[in-house]
Amino acid sequence: MVVDGHRAWLVALVATAIGVVAARETVSRWTLAFLGVILALGVPWILAPALSGLIWSLSAPKRSLVRWLPRRLTTRAFLLVLAIGLAASAVAAAVSLLQLSADPIQFDLVAPAPVLLWVAIVVLAAANAFGEEALWRGLLVDETRGGAPLLIGMVQFVSFGAAHWYGLPAGPWGAMLAGGFSCVLYWLSERKGMLASTTAHMITDIVIFAAIAPTILYTGWYSAPS
Repeated sequence: MVVDGHRAWLVALVATAIGVVAARETVSRWTLAFLGVILALGVPWILAPALSGLIWSLSAPKRSLVRWLPRRLTTRAFLLVLAIGLAASAVAAAVSLLQLSADPIQFDLVAPAPVLLWVAIVVLAAANAFGEEALWRGLLVDETRGGAPLLIGMVQFVSFGAAHWYGLPAGPWGAMLAGGFSCVLYWLSERKGMLASTTAHMITDIVIFAAIAPTILYTGWYSAPS
């Protein structure tokens, strides 16, 4: 299923405006306002959260550094991060491929060389994971801190799921899978730090992007040899 960029952009813009009004902390308001402005200017989703996440991290460096730093770097913790990333990616990639089999993504571009494609996959996955973790496991957690655990979990589930309605995978299945993944990443970030949840998130994105890459149709006038 091709992502509906216009609708996704509109949903993100409305959600950002609501967040600016509802935010309790000044740092959150400025970060969300910045996100809303660059989205309105046409900055694409992966880049917009990454830049906004950087703003949030630099606005309160001491607090964000504590949140980002890993806790208890052990082999068990590494294996936990790896297992979460791979398990989530296996499900998400399978659903994405099923959706894309009937309606593949198309780019009016020249097919990139394999090395360039892999570099793009890693860079985009890292940027997406960093930005979304900063906004959801950083900013949003700060805003809901002190609330009941069930309420925080529900906010994570609903907001992250809604943000991925037009993502990969898309629709109700995509929203439910993303919402559940958000709760797991919240649990991981609270126990092992945001670097751990970001790493798991990045692993998931790399596998999803790599899985769907062969299905993308490039309609440019020339395609580089594989």
